[in-house]
Amino acid sequence: MKTIVMAALALGLAACAGPEVRDDTPATAATPLPKGVRTQTYVPAATAESRPAPAQPPAAQPPAAQPPAAQPTPPAQRPTPPPARRRGSSTPPDLLFPPPGSGMPQATPLPMPNTDAMINQLKRNQMQTDVDRLRNQDALGRLDPLQQRDLMNRQYELDRLGR
Repeated sequence: MKTIVMAALALGLAACAGPEVRDDTPATAATPLPKGVRTQTYVPAATAESRPAPAQPPAAQPPAAQPPAAQPTPPAQRPTPPPARRRGSSTPPDLLFPPPGSGMPQATPLPMPNTDAMINQLKRNQMQTDVDRLRNQDALGRLDPLQQRDLMNRQYELDRLGR
């Protein structure tokens, strides 16, 4: 059971990684495997040129069909190699970064909201309690001339912020 899980894990890694999965014969395994179960080894840096030949008996390999050497194939019938695989983004670079003035709409920045009115209201709310306290003490005659001047300045500031 453990070997089957390991084989499934190796297959999963091979499917995700992509490079090569090589079959190991059951004779090379350390423990005998149940009938019909084979192990696989993940080889990360193998390429098509450096792959070892599969470990199959010579009788199991099909004979290679050789084209007749007497007739060269015309250029129109020669197989063309597949196009080179692009790496990176699937979007062409000219669509990612269009040249200026190419007709693409340009993003216009939004205007900043005017926050002056909100700031003035916040200042008014904070100053209102102090002004009310000073007016109450002035009505009772408890303010000296400097505190009366401070009250007048704060009242003027409240009126200025109220506009």
